[in-house]
Amino acid sequence: MYKLYFIINGKREKQGEFQTLEEAEKHMMLLIDTKSRIKSWYIRKHQNDHHIFYDYGAHDAKYVVEVD
Repeated sequence: MYKLYFIINGKREKQGEFQTLEEAEKHMMLLIDTKSRIKSWYIRKHQNDHHIFYDYGAHDAKYVVEVD
C-alpha cells in the first residue's frame, strides 16, 4: 500500500491510498497540475527508509509517499 501525503508548513494532509507507486505518483502529478499555484518545472525525488519525498519547486510544500 502506498499512502500519498501533502505537507505544507509542517502540516500533513492525506491525499489517498494506492496499490502501486505509479498510481500514487500519477495522482500527485494531477494534484500539482490542478491545485498548485505554481508551475512545476522539475520534481526531485529521494527515498529515506519507507518514505519517498517529492520536491516540486514550492518553497514550503512537498509530497510524500509512505510505503507500507
